[in-house]
Amino acid sequence: MRPMKRLLLLALVVVAAGAFGWWYVSGNHTPRASAKPTPPGPTLAAADVGYPTDPKRLAQWIDETVHELIYKKEKAARRWSPLLAGYCEQGCEDCCGLQAYALQILGQWEEASAYYKRHASAACLFAEAREFSHHRNEPEIALPLYERACHLGLLIACSNAGVILALGNGVPKNPDRAACLYLEACEGGEPIACANLAMLHESGAGPLTDDRKINVLYQRACEAGYTRGCNRLGLRLRDALPQVAANFFYRSCEQGDMRGCLLLADTIAFDRPNEARQLYERACRGGYEPACR
Repeated sequence: MRPMKRLLLLALVVVAAGAFGWWYVSGNHTPRASAKPTPPGPTLAAADVGYPTDPKRLAQWIDETVHELIYKKEKAARRWSPLLAGYCEQGCEDCCGLQAYALQILGQWEEASAYYKRHASAACLFAEAREFSHHRNEPEIALPLYERACHLGLLIACSNAGVILALGNGVPKNPDRAACLYLEACEGGEPIACANLAMLHESGAGPLTDDRKINVLYQRACEAGYTRGCNRLGLRLRDALPQVAANFFYRSCEQGDMRGCLLLADTIAFDRPNEARQLYERACRGGYEPACR
């Protein structure tokens, strides 16, 4: 999209968000929940009809299942692990990798390795990379595995490879390469990568310095359901546009991000202390310790 079109889009977003934010902060009632992005679920698996054999439908199903595991974690892992194990036995190589990923989420690292070692599919490479980056603390081994999975089209692997390169975790720092990987995944529809790209630029390590364009990246992540993008964007806007920021914190809070609830409480505490107190209590009960102080 051309820069002028991006600016016009952001202007429309801010105006719309500002209107909602003003209504939320100054109103005397609790707003209805904003329309939540509904993460796609492995609907074919839900029907228990076996994994799809059509390549396009299979690719979509893999993407949906990865999304579920990333965003719903333990709940999704417990739900889909038995089916993934069965589909792996039926010959779905990526299902073996996804089963390994599900087992990793559940802390069953040794059992997971038996699945990803069977094949060299994108999901198997991703699960093997996670073994080294998340469990063994050997990111230098994880990086090429993530990159191979990325080249095979698994976008979250591109983002994870970017994190290692951006931080210089076990490898030389390469923010330019990280930015390219984040951009590839972001443009492909991976919201975590959009937020990571925005954070890279915001830190000064990336080449982008236009605040409005950085906000657009956070906006994309937020709209796609990645609550950290909502929180980061809200924090960037809170001093100048607190009412708009409240809208983004509200989105995050309503999707179960307790930090979003705390940030919303902080933002409205002066004007609406009673609602702020309820939000602090909600965040505390939800396990976010800073809200309990």
